[in-house]
Amino acid sequence: MIAYFVTDYFWPGIGGLENSICYLATSLQTRVPVEILTTAPGKEMLPGSSLKIKRFDPCTGDAYREMAAYIQTRPLPAALCFMGFSDRWTEEHLQFIDHARRSITDLIAFKIPSLHEFSQYIDCEQRLRHFRSVKYALCLNSEIRRELKEHGVEGEKLVELTNGVPTSHFTPVSKRRKAELRQQFEIDDKPTFIFPGRFAGRKKVGLLIEAFSRVESANLILLGYPDDRFDQEAAVTLPKDHRRIRILGPTFDVRPYLQAADVFVSASSAEGMPNALLEAFSCGLPALVSDIAGHREVVDAGSNGRFFRTDDPDDLIEGIRWFAGNQHLYPGLSERAREKAVEHFDIERVADLYAKLLIN
Repeated sequence: MIAYFVTDYFWPGIGGLENSICYLATSLQTRVPVEILTTAPGKEMLPGSSLKIKRFDPCTGDAYREMAAYIQTRPLPAALCFMGFSDRWTEEHLQFIDHARRSITDLIAFKIPSLHEFSQYIDCEQRLRHFRSVKYALCLNSEIRRELKEHGVEGEKLVELTNGVPTSHFTPVSKRRKAELRQQFEIDDKPTFIFPGRFAGRKKVGLLIEAFSRVESANLILLGYPDDRFDQEAAVTLPKDHRRIRILGPTFDVRPYLQAADVFVSASSAEGMPNALLEAFSCGLPALVSDIAGHREVVDAGSNGRFFRTDDPDDLIEGIRWFAGNQHLYPGLSERAREKAVEHFDIERVADLYAKLLIN
């Protein structure tokens, strides 16, 4: 069997969906051959990756037909995993899924990254037809599963499968190494919060900037770039006095920045299973996050992190000040964050679950 991961976006290193695909495919290919089929341009990959990628030009209008033709030249049996939604999915894409089900394989899985994407997706005409053609709808958390069931997706198709991270790669570092990294990145001794990811509207990066501009006792590092493909709320503006807030742009290696920071922070209004949070937990960072479904699946309040009310800058500020004033609690919070990542979100565990689903 060959497992094909189909995605319209594949820029590993700067996107949670892409990184989760990369981690999963890398681990899964020790159990079953994996190929990534994508309409994304470019050749970028995470350093050291050996994944096989086939790219199709979306500008021709025939990308999905070419995908289907390519799969039919390859050895069977096959499994198709559609890894998330896209703003480019057209009637041609639906035809691709229907054709694949009839002529290639009935083992088709469809991953739903978050309720945000799903709510936009089902508003499109006849898009729920996709779910009638797939064998499994892969849900990153229980609320996604419940939402799909309420929209009439059959319960036997709904499978909860989390994202995962390579916990042997994302690890905490010694105090000495942390100090070296902070010196390298010119980070002072104030508690340093970090958010790595795209600056899409639903990520609420502007809310983070607003809150941290009102707190003198903490730093904020933003690793990412404005992503306005889906909305016009992605642009961010720094205040005039922004010495404690730094935008460092996207990077293919977030690990040293996570290891240099103290706390992961996210004000996102919608997430499925945020890979950035899992990477941070694996590096031993506790979390200050908005109270949404995707965060609640990972963070245990008081044990390895803290929640604040969504879209509430004052409650976020209270959380920032709590972390800034309780640095003596960091070792325990860090240890429990790392334990949660290793016990529940290690990529080998997640790959085992995918392998059982696809092979069985």
